[in-house]
Amino acid sequence: MSSFLKFSRTKILCELSCFRVLANPEVAPKIDWAAYKSKIPIAGLVDTFQKGYEGLSIPYPTENVSSQIDAQAQEVNNELQALSKKTNEEVSRIKEEIARVSGLIAYSQMTMEEYYIAHPEEAIDTYKNPTYWPHGPENQPGYVHPDGAEESSH
Repeated sequence: MSSFLKFSRTKILCELSCFRVLANPEVAPKIDWAAYKSKIPIAGLVDTFQKGYEGLSIPYPTENVSSQIDAQAQEVNNELQALSKKTNEEVSRIKEEIARVSGLIAYSQMTMEEYYIAHPEEAIDTYKNPTYWPHGPENQPGYVHPDGAEESSH
């Protein structure tokens, strides 16, 4: 069962339970003990039930977790604000990069020198590090395979 279906099922069950609880009145209805005393002939039986009923107290749990929930919500809010700030910085950086790239010459029209000026970290520097055609790393002298075996030079 997918997590969405489990969540939906749990949500429905919680709502049904909540509706059942809310269907009952907040305060138990008052009992007319005099009417019961006049109809029940056994002496003291209604008084015993009345004492038990009025002496019944259901302890309701005290609410002491809302401060923890508020603290967690504040933590999440702080994390979301930091994430939003980081994301906005990333978006502005990417927009700057898009503006820079859109101002470049099309790659199909660039010469090797223009590509080297635009992307010095990616371009082949034939002056400092000459390579052999077809200029791939596996075709160069001293290339080491990922398995560790070194190829001999051409």
